[in-house]
Amino acid sequence: MRGQLQIKPQTRSSVDYDYISSIIAEYLLNKPIPADTPYSLSDALSVLPHTRYGLDLNPHFHSPYALSPSSARHAGAIALFALCDVPVVHGWVYDRQSLNSDVILQDGQNYDHCTQLIAEGDHLASVLPNSSNNLVQEDDLSAQQQELVRKARILADFIDKSRTQMTLTGLFALSESLTSGEYVALFRNSHLSVLYKRDTGTENKLYTLVTDGALAEEADVVWETLQDVDGGGSAFLNDNFKPSGTIGGDYVGASTVYANETLTDEQRLTLRAQDEGWDDETLAYEMSRVQNNARTDADLALAMQLQQDENARRERQRQNRASNIVPAQSTNVRPPQKNIRKSKKSCTIM
Repeated sequence: MRGQLQIKPQTRSSVDYDYISSIIAEYLLNKPIPADTPYSLSDALSVLPHTRYGLDLNPHFHSPYALSPSSARHAGAIALFALCDVPVVHGWVYDRQSLNSDVILQDGQNYDHCTQLIAEGDHLASVLPNSSNNLVQEDDLSAQQQELVRKARILADFIDKSRTQMTLTGLFALSESLTSGEYVALFRNSHLSVLYKRDTGTENKLYTLVTDGALAEEADVVWETLQDVDGGGSAFLNDNFKPSGTIGGDYVGASTVYANETLTDEQRLTLRAQDEGWDDETLAYEMSRVQNNARTDADLALAMQLQQDENARRERQRQNRASNIVPAQSTNVRPPQKNIRKSKKSCTIM
C-alpha cells in the first residue's frame, strides 16, 4: 500500500483508528481483485474492526509465514493482510534439526493443536488413581495413552520455554527471509506490530515500531531493535534510527501515558487493553470492575467528607460556646502578710 494511501490534509499531525480503518476499507473497495484469488473481500472487511484489539491467529511452528485463524470471528485476518499486500509473519519457529522436532512439528504442528494435545495429556495424568506429583504409573495406561502423555509433556515444555513466542530459530528465519527495506506485520502474543529490516551498511538489522501506549509521549522513541527472544538486549531509536532513550531514563520514561494525571481510569484501561490485545469480553469485564471500584471509592470519599464537615461544625460550636463565657473579674486584693516577729540579737559586754 506504500504510495497508494493518502492521509489528508497534509497538515494532519496524527490519525486515529477510525480514520485509518476507513481509508484501508476504501482502498480495498477500489482495488482490482483477481477473480482466482482465494481470499474474500467481505471476510477481509468484516475482520477490520477487530484489528484494533489484536487478532486471534494460530502460529505454525515450521515457518515464520505459516499462520491460520484461531476463531471464526477472525477468519478474514489472513485475507485482510493478503489483499493489502502486507505479509504477516511470526517468530515462533522450531528447528527441524533439534531434539523432539518430530513431536513438535508433526504432532504439535501449531499452537492451537499443541494446547489441545497438552490438555488431553494432562487429563489422562490427572484421572490416574495412582498418580501423584505429576508422575504417571505406566501400568495404568495403554501404550497409546502413554505415548500421548509423553508427547504432551514435550509440547508443554516447548510452550513454556518459548512463552515469549519468539525462538532463536524464528529470529534467524525472519532475518534471512526478509529483504532489506521490507515492512511486514509481526504477530506476537496476540499483538501486531510493524517489523522492518534495514541495511545499516555493515549488517542487516530488524526493528519493530514502538506502539506501547506507555511511550506515546516519548518523542524520541520510535523504533526498537529486535535482536533476541526476550527483549533483554533491545534498544530504542529515534525516527532516524539513532540511539535514543526515554525522558526518565527507565523503560517507561517519566512522562508516560499511564501515569498521566489528565487521563481517567477508563482511558488508562483502554490504552492497556490496546497494548496487551484484550478481547472485547475481557475489556468489558475489567471496565466494569474499575467502574465499581470507582463508585465504592466515591462513596467512601463522600462519607469521609461528611464526617469531616460534621467534625468541623462541632468544633465551631465548641469555640462559640467558649467565647460566650464571661470571665470572672479580678480584684486587687493584697495578699495577707504573715506576722513575722523580729528576734533581737543578744549583746555580750566584755
